Amino acid sequence: MTRTRKRWIQVVAILAFLAVAGVVRQARSADVPPGWTTDLPKAQAQAVETGKPVLVMFSAVWCAPCTIIKKDVFPKEQVQAEFKNWSPVYIDEADDPTTTEKFKIEGFPTFVMLDAAGKEMDRFLGAPPEMSFLKGLRAVRSMPAAREQVAKLPDEAKAWKSLGDAHFNLIEVADSPEKSQMRIEEATRAFERAAFLDPKNETGAAAYPYYLKALPRKMEDLAASLEKLDKFEAMFPKSELLGEVFFYRAVISRDLGEKDKALAVLKEAVERFPKSDYFEAYKKLEMEIKGGA
Repeated sequence: MTRTRKRWIQVVAILAFLAVAGVVRQARSADVPPGWTTDLPKAQAQAVETGKPVLVMFSAVWCAPCTIIKKDVFPKEQVQAEFKNWSPVYIDEADDPTTTEKFKIEGFPTFVMLDAAGKEMDRFLGAPPEMSFLKGLRAVRSMPAAREQVAKLPDEAKAWKSLGDAHFNLIEVADSPEKSQMRIEEATRAFERAAFLDPKNETGAAAYPYYLKALPRKMEDLAASLEKLDKFEAMFPKSELLGEVFFYRAVISRDLGEKDKALAVLKEAVERFPKSDYFEAYKKLEMEIKGGA
């Protein structure tokens, strides 16, 4: 092979590599959600000016859950409205490994929330359903004000209820079982304090500690948990938790092999709570149970 031919082959190989790299970069660029930036320092500077916290999504081009949440959750109207309260940043681990390593990202997607000063407020791991994601983002934003309100008004039931709500809405999006358990304990303490300060239960806080303690921690708890949740409505007939309680009654009934009861609970839930945040979950669970019957 002549020297000229060898050089030509090397040039072709280099050009092919650059072309493939360019296609990959274009693909990753196309992955960036509309309205998001890939420039974290710029977003942090904007946060200082606007006072909006920074929402950072760490992603990867091969990450299926990342694609799912961007496709199924991000476009929803309420989620788009919530994003306006943040300075959103999209980081692809291949494009910015330094930032990915700096934040000790161990899985994708990971969402990290930073305050205007750059301090981490919280983080989520995985692709939660729409309402869990939405409530989680709202809870992160509301947590500082809720804590401040409790510090100012330690004998105000509503302040403790708000703090409990913030912790409660972060349980499902916690990035580890340990953090989830911590949220449960924090929420329970806040709700119990609110209930103590509100003997007439005008805030509705009394239902939450009962509900959180009724949820099963392991498979052996399922039957006892279902019994407690079955009694929930009689104890708290006006609770805002009823829609959620019905969902978990159906889930636990299914897991205990009581499919007919699970379907009956879901049928009642669909009829009674058409505006519940869990309405879509009712229908999806119903389809899963019928499909596996």
